[in-house]
Amino acid sequence: MNWPPPRTMFSLTALDHADGGKYTPDGRVFVEVSGGLWQVLGSEIDDLTARGWLDQLPPRDEDTAVLAVTDAGRYWLTRWANKNKRRMTELAAGIG
Repeated sequence: MNWPPPRTMFSLTALDHADGGKYTPDGRVFVEVSGGLWQVLGSEIDDLTARGWLDQLPPRDEDTAVLAVTDAGRYWLTRWANKNKRRMTELAAGIG
């Protein structure tokens, strides 16, 4: 498997566990997870959508689209997490 970078996988995790989200006027995407915000990069959305792991659903209103993790996205996220469970702290440290 040609895995996306760890940051992209953490973004997929954030999208899968999001309590909400927001778009900024300059086009940045943030999701709320456990009371904090995680920025999902546009390139990550493009990559995850191209892999079929993320769906961009029709907008609820004229300004916001809805992002939804697909069943395939959850499957591959689980595989990645199980493969890297002993390295999560190290992977997360490499992002910050």
